[in-house]
Amino acid sequence: MTARLLVIVPTRGRPHNISRLWKAWQRTATGCADLLVAVDGDPANLNDYIATGVPRVVYTPWQGMIATLNQWAHENADRYEALAFWGDDHVPRTAGWDRALLYALDDLAPVGFVYGNDLHRGPDLPTAVAMTSTVVQTLGYMAPPDLGHLLCDRWWLTVGRRLGRITYLPDVVIEHMHYAAGKAIKDDGYRTVNSRTQYRQDKEAYRQYVDRGHLRRDVERLRATVEGRVFDDGTRQWTKELPRLLGERGITVTGVVQVGAHRGEEVETLRRITSGPVVLVEPIPELAAALRAIPDVTVVEAACGVAAGRRLFNITENTKYASLYRPAKKPVVRQVEVRVVRLADVIPPEVNAAVLDVQGAELDVLAGAPLDQLDVIVAETHTKAMYTGAPLHHRVISAMRRRGWQPVEEWWHDRKGKIRDVVFLRAAA
Repeated sequence: MTARLLVIVPTRGRPHNISRLWKAWQRTATGCADLLVAVDGDPANLNDYIATGVPRVVYTPWQGMIATLNQWAHENADRYEALAFWGDDHVPRTAGWDRALLYALDDLAPVGFVYGNDLHRGPDLPTAVAMTSTVVQTLGYMAPPDLGHLLCDRWWLTVGRRLGRITYLPDVVIEHMHYAAGKAIKDDGYRTVNSRTQYRQDKEAYRQYVDRGHLRRDVERLRATVEGRVFDDGTRQWTKELPRLLGERGITVTGVVQVGAHRGEEVETLRRITSGPVVLVEPIPELAAALRAIPDVTVVEAACGVAAGRRLFNITENTKYASLYRPAKKPVVRQVEVRVVRLADVIPPEVNAAVLDVQGAELDVLAGAPLDQLDVIVAETHTKAMYTGAPLHHRVISAMRRRGWQPVEEWWHDRKGKIRDVVFLRAAA
């Protein structure tokens, strides 16, 4: 039987819980679902997770529950018809739960959410949820990425209700063995993710997500998917638009470098635009280590700047906001000293395209870049001060024009254009 549903379980420090979950899974599942255990930043007991017998155990450096969930959901959304989240403290109790979830989702297709009875919050909150893969394919995530751990269940319930496409199955029990239900000891994991600090951070992130219109946007995008139409909110993604622009301009990319490669989310796009070398530059040690597992790329573990040296790098809870510049609003959870290199010193001569996602350090990177070698540059810029002392969008544009580069197209991340990807081409002589 081909599995149609993938259940993703982020976990840290609880291989015993995964053993309990897997034993219950084997007693109750009918073969319609696969299980993926995503160990988040806990290599010390990785072998203990593997010893549970779960067929698919994956590991990523520490990044938080929702970031881990989104990573593996994104990577598997095209392989499964449906995706589900369970915590490592959930246990399936009802025989045939997988088939029941899929039947309910079939009735809601092409977009829908379904949840069972967790014997704790019941119909009030989907602490474990399944959804059609179209949710991730449409939005790019399974839960808002600005959240760290909490309130994703509120999001699933709210979006499902606003769409009128969520079903509660009271007879399908996926028990939540949570300490608040008196079914577990309040260990260090619970103390961390249910702390006042975590709650305040996620509450504020959720408030901003709603206030900025992102909840409304996500609901409308999914509604458009239900109705079979394209939702145009004025935003574009460079990963979709850059190949088109290069073709229209007749530009051949002979090699590409991405500065701020993060987890390699855009590698497939980079490979679509060139058959030449792909160079990934990433300063965070654990992310650079993970990038080395990607075949046929060159990884440079460093930040890029005006001159070579060493500097402190500010790392935030969600590492996509990490920067050489201090974030103005996102709290810095740690600092690491990183190597800084000139871009001109680390890329081969055939590289003629650069993608910069460096959170305010765009002009620093470009000051050390081989501009005479490059034909196209894509830089993420900000119109609002997100990093102390970092140049804003207009300064980047002006500086590039002075150096003989013209902005030819830009794509907004949001309807107000607070974050923009700008494409620069060398100005005609």
